[in-house]
Amino acid sequence: MESVELDRLIERRASREPDPDQLEPSYAESVRRYNTGRREANRAEWAAYHAEQAERLRRNLAALISHHEARAAALNPHPLVQGTRPVAGFAAGTGGGAG
Repeated sequence: MESVELDRLIERRASREPDPDQLEPSYAESVRRYNTGRREANRAEWAAYHAEQAERLRRNLAALISHHEARAAALNPHPLVQGTRPVAGFAAGTGGGAG
């Protein structure tokens, strides 16, 4: 019973929608131009979003890096050569190797 009603609804709806081959060429061209413009606008918006997001991340990460470098410098009374780290368990003040 429900499938009969659904089929009737689909047929009625399909009969109201014009066949794309029966559309006037000027209307079809208008639709094509609109869709092309919409895709280009969306592409431009996404490009702007990603560029802005990259800049936000760059600023935040630079601030985060500076924060951790400052904390490391404050916690390390005997700074080593920049870019090196003490071996775990052998850092100054930890008491040395395995116990």
